[in-house]
Amino acid sequence: MFVDLAETMGAATKPGTEPRIKTVLEVDAAGRTNIEGVWAAGTCAGVSMHTIITAGDGAKVAINLISELNGERYVDHDVLKS
Repeated sequence: MFVDLAETMGAATKPGTEPRIKTVLEVDAAGRTNIEGVWAAGTCAGVSMHTIITAGDGAKVAINLISELNGERYVDHDVLKS
């Protein structure tokens, strides 16, 4: 479904490697597609179908997206004050 929408927009795709996933979006290491401002993560980006792995990939792509919007690497660590 998401891949169909992205294909309609002109996003580049490639064959999927997971069972039952025929097509995935082509993304770079940060999660960018070939369309400016369109990012992808998780299963639709060719990452494993396992929830914990796709969640981590989503977090990675979100940090990369925020970093690009901010113009610098985004880091937000909670620091305990003594």
